Amino acid sequence: MDADPEPGVRYAVKLWSAGLAGIVGTTVVFPIDLVKTRLQMLSPGFKSQSNIVKMVKDIAYAGQGWRALYSGLSATLIGVTPEKMIKLVANDAARDLLAKRFHCTTNDHTGRELPTMLGMLAGGFAGMAQFVVTCPMEAVKIKMQMDPGKSLLTIIREIGPVRTLYRKGGPATLLRDVPFSMLIFSLNAEFKQAIFEDTFMGHLKSGLAAGCLAAFLATPLDVIKTRVQGGRAKSIQDACKQIYTERVFFKGALQRVMIIAPQFGIALSLYEAQQRFLL
Repeated sequence: MDADPEPGVRYAVKLWSAGLAGIVGTTVVFPIDLVKTRLQMLSPGFKSQSNIVKMVKDIAYAGQGWRALYSGLSATLIGVTPEKMIKLVANDAARDLLAKRFHCTTNDHTGRELPTMLGMLAGGFAGMAQFVVTCPMEAVKIKMQMDPGKSLLTIIREIGPVRTLYRKGGPATLLRDVPFSMLIFSLNAEFKQAIFEDTFMGHLKSGLAAGCLAAFLATPLDVIKTRVQGGRAKSIQDACKQIYTERVFFKGALQRVMIIAPQFGIALSLYEAQQRFLL
């Protein structure tokens, strides 16, 4: 388009692009997410299942065949569309507002070039915004991953009122999502501006690099959230005691990197590419 589209049209395109990008990225890496959840929920006595290949086979044979590796995908896809819409667009909107407020320079495709601290602030806002969707979605997903024989509706009935999900898992979800979003969005912006080219592959590379670092550094917070929502821990304090005693601060870190890096890289590059084509 020659002229800038109306704000309503621009954000409608952003929402569509973010939702589709999230669905594609999540589906590609979902089996790895299931393995990561199982690893983080293991008690110290189950050392034999630390073999990832064996765990994958056990999940497949004990469940519904290889389809069991996608247990919880339905809950995730229902939630991932609004979650990615909120997260990516909220980060864009926050960066735009902060750039206007502090008179930063702009770039037509990679967003406004903010100082690192302001970029982290925008990412933190995105993490808080997505919490509304992420908290119940993750709770249902974890329950389905731990018990693949149950349907989505059965899990929802067992969990009970939505307010219970926010009360029990809300603080732990915020504890993970806000710092993680601060890291991944600010790192991605820095990589795009300083290292990688402003192309589809450049955005994919910057998303992969940012995803690797942010996913690894936020792993202890993810272990806490998983144990609280999965029922292994009664509270954040209880989860902290467990992971300190068991020395599992970075349990599932490799799988988390394998999930977040391609998921974020795919989602962000598709998000940027769709906007270039549609706007």
